[in-house]
Amino acid sequence: MLKINLNDYLHQRIIGKCSSLYKDEYFPQAAMEAMKQVEIAFKEKAGIEDEEKLFGIRLYEKYLGSGKSIKLKIPLGDNFQKEAKEVFKSVTSYYRNY
Repeated sequence: MLKINLNDYLHQRIIGKCSSLYKDEYFPQAAMEAMKQVEIAFKEKAGIEDEEKLFGIRLYEKYLGSGKSIKLKIPLGDNFQKEAKEVFKSVTSYYRNY
């Protein structure tokens, strides 16, 4: 059996907010909270105030790869910015509409 230490792969913010849910086997809730934390961190990085009512797909569409954009660090190379944007949009859509 493969043993993975999540602390080696997850940001401290997600560990702090989600690990108790995960350890208590509330897996869907842990995943949902992790996605909320990703969105909050993204908004902080982009300097977006909550009053702007940007979230989910609209948030990533506006700030990833166009205009006032945030460039992601992608292990496979910078030429995958568009694909990474689609991943963010898809995962966010799934958890927001679940």
